[in-house]
Amino acid sequence: MKKGRKTVYDTWALRYSEKYPNNTATGKPRVPVLGSGSDFAPFVGGIGVTSVDLRFHYDESLGISSYPLYHSVYETFHLYKTFIDPQFKFSAALGQLWGELALRLADQAVLPFRVEDYGHAVEGYFGEVETRFGRLFSEKNVSLDYFRSAVKSFSLSCERFQQRANGIDPTKQILVRQVNDQMMQLERTFIDPPGLPNRPAIRHVLFAPSTMDSYTGISFPSLADSLFDFEHANNETKAHRWEEVKKQLSIATFFVQAASASLSPPTHF
Repeated sequence: MKKGRKTVYDTWALRYSEKYPNNTATGKPRVPVLGSGSDFAPFVGGIGVTSVDLRFHYDESLGISSYPLYHSVYETFHLYKTFIDPQFKFSAALGQLWGELALRLADQAVLPFRVEDYGHAVEGYFGEVETRFGRLFSEKNVSLDYFRSAVKSFSLSCERFQQRANGIDPTKQILVRQVNDQMMQLERTFIDPPGLPNRPAIRHVLFAPSTMDSYTGISFPSLADSLFDFEHANNETKAHRWEEVKKQLSIATFFVQAASASLSPPTHF
């Protein structure tokens, strides 16, 4: 409060800000891809249950990967009370945030999800793929046009759905049930029953824990993994690895298209 930040959101946006491609802050807080290391992992990664992981983050400007003494025998109540959150202000604020979130999810007739933000996030995920690997795909004469079109279509479907959800009369129970069901099922449209390659327990096509660091998440994981394998393959296996890249590109495109269709009004086919 003394520094002019009146809400948790203000502090979140300042200390953990979303960035434009030129690395300038957007003014919005960053919402990273879910990884693993907590109880939400099998729900979102295995069966597509919408999940959130809320916590206070260490100061990244310190150049550390976690707060000191994390997961050590010295991680005690004394450490927390003396050094991490002496007056329990952050703990109380986070508890209030969790409580407010639970209250709104339970009491609002229409679920308070901003589906259009999901569409924008997927556009960002695609942008990362195009920026990092666009030249490689071009050299291999593989077009990203269908993938790009699917992502644009999904983003547009999210915006149209948001407009429809915002205009729902909360007294119309059938219409409320329709949009709520579609929002709850959206995450599940990204679930691929066989699972990701070599990771059958993880089935979410859009994001998953990184194979390099399970605590962090990556977008389009199977595509990212196949591209990594291709880049590190020897000459004897490169052709096979590239076929896998093309396969994973097709799978990602299909699931994004399916997710887009799932947001259409139930009477539109």
